[in-house]
Amino acid sequence: MLKIATHIFSDRDSCLFFYSSLGMATAVVLGGGVSGLATAYYLQRQVSRFSKIILLEASDRYGGWVNTTRYPDGAIYEHGPHSLRSTGKPGHHTLTLLHELGLESEILPVNRTHPGAKDRYIFYKNQLHRLPTSLSGIFKKSSLLSQALVWSFIRDIVSKRSPTDEDESIHSFISRHFGTEVTNILMSSMCRGIFAGDIRKLSAHACFPDFYRLERDHRSLVLGSLFAGKSAIDPCPLVKKANEEKWALYSLKEGLQQLTETLAHVVHQNPKCELRLQSPCIGLKLDSGTAIVKTETDSIKADHVFSTLFAQYLSPLISDNHKELKETLGEISGANVIVVNLEFDGQVLFKQGFGHLLPDIEHPHFLGVIYDSSLFPSQDCQNTPTTRLTVMMGGSWFDKLCEICPDMSEESFRNLAVKSVAEQLGISASLRRSKVLLQKNCIPQYQLGHRDRLSRMRDYIASHQLPLSLLGSSYNGPSVNDCILNSRLAVESILHS
Repeated sequence: MLKIATHIFSDRDSCLFFYSSLGMATAVVLGGGVSGLATAYYLQRQVSRFSKIILLEASDRYGGWVNTTRYPDGAIYEHGPHSLRSTGKPGHHTLTLLHELGLESEILPVNRTHPGAKDRYIFYKNQLHRLPTSLSGIFKKSSLLSQALVWSFIRDIVSKRSPTDEDESIHSFISRHFGTEVTNILMSSMCRGIFAGDIRKLSAHACFPDFYRLERDHRSLVLGSLFAGKSAIDPCPLVKKANEEKWALYSLKEGLQQLTETLAHVVHQNPKCELRLQSPCIGLKLDSGTAIVKTETDSIKADHVFSTLFAQYLSPLISDNHKELKETLGEISGANVIVVNLEFDGQVLFKQGFGHLLPDIEHPHFLGVIYDSSLFPSQDCQNTPTTRLTVMMGGSWFDKLCEICPDMSEESFRNLAVKSVAEQLGISASLRRSKVLLQKNCIPQYQLGHRDRLSRMRDYIASHQLPLSLLGSSYNGPSVNDCILNSRLAVESILHS
């Protein structure tokens, strides 16, 4: 009967109208990055609510910012996230997903004692400084700070809570607790590595909600960290293994894109799922309880839309009768980052560790370097010894980078990256291979007022009963772990509503 009906209603619009008339609810997922794929994965596992799931991806590949290049000689370049944390609720949840996908044997773990996990550096005053790796290290004066780190910890212990609940920049928040030197050097470096952003503009409450909760509940971040209870261990056997073996982070044998490829494959196998590449959404009409998703070839009547698009890309798609929502989405900005993968002849990295970062007072446009060969040597070239590094430049200082490389050419960015690692790491070996990518708006900037923006959008969507869920890195955490967990929670919320 259904085959006959489908033949009669041969064009897509008529088919979708027929599905709707039979009570077959349709979910549309916008975006085929890790958030979109995870959303489709959790939706297709449910036997009720949605009988049709359509995922629309504008580009010619799935994965979004999770992007891996694999060479025939075994070398692997990551152009987005390089590794995943195995700790905390989001980390445990991703491990559970990997277990469900059957990827346990593909994991490359890095435990807490490995240099790639414990040894991290900051390049400041023209030299590398290793961060303390033990409790005793905070009592020793280093070349990085004017006094031992313990004095900053004592400052935090005697600090007062913020007198108001108003949003506060990361610079202001951390300065109150640990002083301006720690803020300008350590926190600036860390936030440039995570957000590629300026701590004077980023919101402490939005970027580090755990810090905010520690201050609220314990006043001191140090004391709060000591007394905070441990999160419950997920019963998943892979999570238990990671805890027993003390994993700190990990990748996959074929790079992190192996995760998104597996998700796409699993979702594609479900007959109620339809995945479309090179099929951008060009318009979104939202009404109470229904939505019309327009593409270049058709219009889809949806019972719910899960958007994982970058907020500023979603904003112009929404119809003008929701001006307040459009404008608020448009206020969430993103950072442009130049990612340069460099591979040198020989094993020429004299420091082992995760990598090094630079505070903005040291170098505005150069963010840091990841020591790929130290982290995951099994992903090196298998034919001959080489050293892989990933250089990150730009972020909130992208305009300054463009002043140095006005032609915006791959050659200019590559030459600048090679020159910088020569100065910072003393590498003068021959460059075997490289790859340069401009990652536009790849990291959202949770600037001051971000919490209020999210609250206004949630209230607007609820009050107008719009069938829309806002997911992806633009809202509640930029990491892969955050995105996967938020996708699952959103799907569960809709299915149980």
